[in-house]
Amino acid sequence: MNRDPERNPLRPLFAGQYPWVAVGICFLVLAVSYGLRGAFSVFFVAFLDEFGKSRSSTASIVTVCYGTWAVVSPLVGTVVDRFGVRLTFLSGGIFLALGLGLTSLSTQFWHMYIFFGIFLSLGLAFLDIIPVTSFVDQWHVRSKGKAFGLAFSGRGIGHLLFLPFSQYLISRMGWRDTFQLLGGFLFAGILGLSFLVRSHGPLPQSQSGPKTPATPVSSVGDAGIRTGEAMRSFVFWRLFTLRFFTSYGIYAISVHLVAYLIDIGFSKIYGATVTGLSGVLGFGGSIVLGYISDHVGRGKSMILGFIFSGLGVVFLILAGSFPGPGVLFFFIILFGLGYGARGPVFAALASDLFSGKSLGRIYGLITLGVGLGEAVGPWVAGLLFDFTGSYGIPFASVLVSFAISIALTAGIERAKVKPKWPCA
Repeated sequence: MNRDPERNPLRPLFAGQYPWVAVGICFLVLAVSYGLRGAFSVFFVAFLDEFGKSRSSTASIVTVCYGTWAVVSPLVGTVVDRFGVRLTFLSGGIFLALGLGLTSLSTQFWHMYIFFGIFLSLGLAFLDIIPVTSFVDQWHVRSKGKAFGLAFSGRGIGHLLFLPFSQYLISRMGWRDTFQLLGGFLFAGILGLSFLVRSHGPLPQSQSGPKTPATPVSSVGDAGIRTGEAMRSFVFWRLFTLRFFTSYGIYAISVHLVAYLIDIGFSKIYGATVTGLSGVLGFGGSIVLGYISDHVGRGKSMILGFIFSGLGVVFLILAGSFPGPGVLFFFIILFGLGYGARGPVFAALASDLFSGKSLGRIYGLITLGVGLGEAVGPWVAGLLFDFTGSYGIPFASVLVSFAISIALTAGIERAKVKPKWPCA
């Protein structure tokens, strides 16, 4: 529910500058959400040691997590549209703390499916790209690529901080105490950020200061594309499929990366550091390619990101035969740039196509494809490893997924949202 700006005690601080404060809030929220998701590769190794299951069985915990995230994504979009970003972030903080706390108390392998796979995934879903995309869209009509790029760059910082730090804590106190510590710390952080959220539009020009303040999309023109119209268009399902294959490739790599690096002779902390550094490059990729997308087009920027990611995977495969820091250096640079590029540019593209009051719900439905890809990728990679005894074929499947993603992306910025099928 919108409140009178005059009654907001933080109004003097934010007046006229809130559009960029909103981007900063989103930066920090995504640093928490994606930093924790990136640490799954560290947790994956800890779960392997704790329960002694196969890699496909252990990866199925992550599959349940991402599968649940996918199923609830449309619900998250509805919550954002109806109740606002603040309540969405608060809900995410509560579920995140419950998921981490209850997982730390698990004594049986099946407990992990409930506490880590369901409760934690709900927290991640409410602190993810759907509310962030809706929030940034409210405040930035122009320079969306740059705004989304800055917000999504928080994912890279989160990777850098969470992976080595989580591995360090696990090595010192064990994964259970680590989960409890992270749960309390992250809940307090999300609670504080939630109270900074303003879900109404910018202040009138006479009160805000700048001569050309940002205007929320909802105040410009009509309500935009409706959910039913979007779902009956070809471009909606093209984006859905694109998101599936993109997420399949990214998370087949990220979840298994630390385990792979350990297999070829590196230490756990080194593997966590490499994974974190690849996320840091996402910081630069988000900003640079987000900015470029405003000038050369969303599709071309995303294709460039897929090419970077694919080349990075090639060097990762080569590291199996030439395990040295030089080969991994090229993986970190290329895969990291590609990882950082896909999210903000895609969010800007979705905002371009579906901007309006239903953006949260529409983006939530598209994000169902993301969750399915994230659920399938790690499990298939683990299954292929169990069959072959190596990561060669699993990583080759990632290259195929990126090639399909490039084909789906070509020319997408020229797509029009025109319903192809009649209402039922």
